[in-house]
Amino acid sequence: MFCSSCGQNCPLEAKYCHKCGERLQKTITEREASVDELIEGYFHRGYPYQAIVGLLEKQDGVRMHVRTPKRKLKDLGLKRKAANHEEDIVRELIKQEMQGAGSLAGYRYIWHALRLRHYVNVPRSQVASIMKEIDPQGVQERRSRRLKRRAYVSYGPNFCWHLDGYDKLKLYGFPIHGCICGYSRRIIWLEVDKSNNNPKIPATFFLDAVQNVGGCPRIVRSDCGTENVVLAAMQCYFRKAGNDEFAAEKAHQYGSSPSNQRIEGWWSSFSQSRANWWINFFKDIHYIRRSRHDTVAGVPDILYYLPENSGAVDCLVPVSQAQIREVEPQCDMEVDEDHYKEYFEYIMSTAGWNCPLNERDAFDLFQSFKQRQVNG
Repeated sequence: MFCSSCGQNCPLEAKYCHKCGERLQKTITEREASVDELIEGYFHRGYPYQAIVGLLEKQDGVRMHVRTPKRKLKDLGLKRKAANHEEDIVRELIKQEMQGAGSLAGYRYIWHALRLRHYVNVPRSQVASIMKEIDPQGVQERRSRRLKRRAYVSYGPNFCWHLDGYDKLKLYGFPIHGCICGYSRRIIWLEVDKSNNNPKIPATFFLDAVQNVGGCPRIVRSDCGTENVVLAAMQCYFRKAGNDEFAAEKAHQYGSSPSNQRIEGWWSSFSQSRANWWINFFKDIHYIRRSRHDTVAGVPDILYYLPENSGAVDCLVPVSQAQIREVEPQCDMEVDEDHYKEYFEYIMSTAGWNCPLNERDAFDLFQSFKQRQVNG
C-alpha cells in the first residue's frame, strides 16, 4: 500500500506511514484486494507457493498459510502448469515481443516477458521452439556466443554490491548507471540521468538504495573512475564502526572494469538483449539457469529477500537516519526546473498527441516535434 501524502510503500498492516507519519486510510475491502493483487503479481513472476508466502510476510507484512494463495489463485482461475493459450496466440505474442529491441533477446527473456506482460503461462521449451522457427539465424548466433566464466563466491545478499556506468548509449544522450547484488543478481538500481560522471549522481543513487533497503552492503566494488569517490567515502563512513575484515576503508574496493565481473556480466547480457538494438537504431537516425561457476541457482528476488531458503544470510549492515542526513549534502539532491519537459507536455496537450507506446511511436513523435519547430 502507498501513502497518499508522500508516496512511500508501506506494509498492509501499517496504520501510519513510517516516512511522513500520516495515517493510512484503507477499508477491509481495499486490504483484501491489495493482498489478492500481490498474490497474483507474485504468481505471474513464476514464484513457488512457499516463496509467495515468504515474500508476503517479509516484504508486505501479511502472514498466511501456504493453502491460502493456492485457494485464491484457484478462485482467480490461474493454474501453475497447464498452458492457458493456443499456440497461434503465443506465436503472435512472441513476434510482438521480438519487435524492436526484443529482436536480440533469448528465449528465457521472451518467456519471462510473456508471463509478466501478457500473463501467458507456457513451457520454456515451447517458446524456444517457436523462436527457432521465427528467427533461426538469431537463435544460432546467440548459441555460438558462449563465454568461459570465472568462479564467483558470495556469502549472501548484500555482501557485495557491484556498480558501474554504461557508456555505449551516452553518445546519444543516455548515460546509464547501474548496481547489482553479487549473490542474488538482483538489480539494486538502474538509472538514466544527465550524467554518470558527476560524483554526486552515483552517490545519490547509492544513498537512495541505502534508505530503501535500510542499510548498506558489507562491500561495494567499482572501477577506479573519479565518479565513484563520493560513493566510496559514504560506504567507508557507514562501515567505520564494523568489526569484520571488510570494515572501514576496506568496505569499498576499487578494481578494473573487466574484473568487476558481476556488473560487467550484466552489461554484456544487457547489450546483447536490448542495448545493441538501440545503438543500431540511433545510428540509423543519427545522420539526421543453473551454473557450474559457483553461482547460486534461483530467482533474484527470492535469493535477495529470502536468503534462508538457499542456505545464505542477509549481510545488510544497518545505517541510521543520522548517518544518512550527515552525508546527504554530498548528493545531487536539487531538483532542476525542466523547462524542456514543460514545453513538450504543453505541445502534446495542445496538439492532441499521445505518449508513445513503443520505439517507433517515440521516433515519430520526435520527428513531429522537429517539424513543428521548423514550421514555427
